[in-house]
Amino acid sequence: MGQPQKDPVRLKALYSLLKADQRYAEGAEKLLQAAMAEHKPEQLQEETAVRLYKDVLSGSVTRIEQFEGCPFSHFLRYGLQLKKREEFDIEAMDIGNLYHRSLDLVFRMAASGHREIGEIDDASLMKICDEAVALTTRDYHDRIMESSARSRYIAGRVQKITRRTVWALKQQLLQGGFRTLGTEMPFRYREAQLDLHGVIDRVDCCETEDRVLVKVIDYKSGSTRFDIKLVRNGLQLQLVTYMDMALQLAGSRYPERSKVEPAGMFYYHISDPVIDYKLLNTVEDTEHKRLDALRLEGAVSEDAAAVLHMDKTLPLAPGSVITAKELRGSAVIQSAGACLLSGEGFEELMQSTRERMQEDADRILHGEIRVQPYRSGSKTRCDYCEYHSVCGFGDQLPGFSYRKII
Repeated sequence: MGQPQKDPVRLKALYSLLKADQRYAEGAEKLLQAAMAEHKPEQLQEETAVRLYKDVLSGSVTRIEQFEGCPFSHFLRYGLQLKKREEFDIEAMDIGNLYHRSLDLVFRMAASGHREIGEIDDASLMKICDEAVALTTRDYHDRIMESSARSRYIAGRVQKITRRTVWALKQQLLQGGFRTLGTEMPFRYREAQLDLHGVIDRVDCCETEDRVLVKVIDYKSGSTRFDIKLVRNGLQLQLVTYMDMALQLAGSRYPERSKVEPAGMFYYHISDPVIDYKLLNTVEDTEHKRLDALRLEGAVSEDAAAVLHMDKTLPLAPGSVITAKELRGSAVIQSAGACLLSGEGFEELMQSTRERMQEDADRILHGEIRVQPYRSGSKTRCDYCEYHSVCGFGDQLPGFSYRKII
């Protein structure tokens, strides 16, 4: 059976009866307003937008990603500066910060002895790791990591997973010829209406006879996955911008080299993967499976010579162009979903990212505040938006719609 048909005459009569009764008049009016409601897009006056944001947008690349995710959420966060009330507790963001700070400190402590982490024996490296985590957790937010049993448990987890991460990063470096140029490397992108700053988690370089190859790694403690569709639609701009800035940093560090080229830009997912014990026979099997689960994910050069400098065990011909199939045997790079790019492909992506950020800055300063979250497959910007109760978005309501990423 189909849905019952609405009878406008009966509905009008019912509304009249309710409206005439003082007990229900106010509720009837609200119901009528809700039934007739339709969202109409709004726009700030340009003068108002400039007063809110100034005439040059400052912040991080994440700000532009938030605008692409939903212009209205950007307006609430950066225009009205609405934030959740701060609580004295450990959140996911804090745990991510602890990992980032600990890993940075491990690399810096190793560098202070003029060594790469790949040059340090496992026992000594784990001591450095434990010291770095202890220093990080002890001083974090007025010793919040010592404030409760839960916080102390989290600190223990951070230590365990940081150990696992440092071990995996060491194995990945040993597979190739890259050396770490720097960690937590600050950058500033200044162009027209934009003044963006940030830090690159790690930049590795490989100096060959005729060029310098650059690899960028962004540590992720969450579920972010590299998706070229999201990159091209402005929702994953960080990694591309990091590569753009890293090439400039490497160029200044190697001024005698005329060619500084991208080898790959990757996410490393900080985790302690669970391995199915039924698939294991030896300790070596366990390590192999763990390393396989912790491979780098992202965009990689299709130049086989560049890839061989990241993973020398691959059976590749140095002058060839590789395919995703040939990456399957890599212990460093995840082949599933890998995005292979030529040198021109990297440059096109960086150029389109620069142009998109400039266009977004122009839209923001012209007052765009549409309520239009993105949808990509089953994922939407609303899934993790803290402003949903403010905008009242619902794609079934008249005037609302998603920005669909295809």
